[in-house]
Amino acid sequence: MGLWLLKFDTTKVCEDIPSGSHVGEIVRKSPWKVDLGTIDDWRWMYYHLKSMPENEFKSTSIPEFDFGIKRVDLNREGMLPNVRGYAWPYGQVKGNQ
Repeated sequence: MGLWLLKFDTTKVCEDIPSGSHVGEIVRKSPWKVDLGTIDDWRWMYYHLKSMPENEFKSTSIPEFDFGIKRVDLNREGMLPNVRGYAWPYGQVKGNQ
């Protein structure tokens, strides 16, 4: 299962979300402009998650998904490697990320 990072710009009105687009598959209608996240957005998310206490993560996220045949429990430590992979694709990690 892949992750999608969406950006909602609450200062801009939504333009039509094209049906069949990646954003359109996830968001059908929005009052704000919606875009897919960039690598810089993934990096921001990684650092934000890395510094966020686990109890804060649990209080501001969906704690689990139940797909009927598979249940996925989300936790901050479990998500960090996945988000890191999107933030630094192809192993471009530098320093202590």
